[in-house]
Amino acid sequence: MWQMTGKIRLTKGRCECGAVAFEVTHIRETVTVCHCSQCRRTSGHLWASTHARFDDLTFTQDAGLHWYASSETAKRGFCTRCGSSLFYRMNDESGIGPHRKVSS
Repeated sequence: MWQMTGKIRLTKGRCECGAVAFEVTHIRETVTVCHCSQCRRTSGHLWASTHARFDDLTFTQDAGLHWYASSETAKRGFCTRCGSSLFYRMNDESGIGPHRKVSS
């Protein structure tokens, strides 16, 4: 869900149970779709996401948030209560979500 607040587009999201909730400003409008083996195992299908700077992400609830080092180069954020897979973050980038092409 998103809303306009002044001139900033605010995007809100959460996990299924609500133990992780967040707001993002300055989100990229394009979507990246990945079908590498890790994304398929994590989501059960392909993974579709966008990208935002980590500084533009605010957690309004993070009681269930856990980061898992899914490889030597990236980590994934998920909810420990309901299991929702929510975030992907490269270790060497300041953003969240895919910013560059990742090969499988």
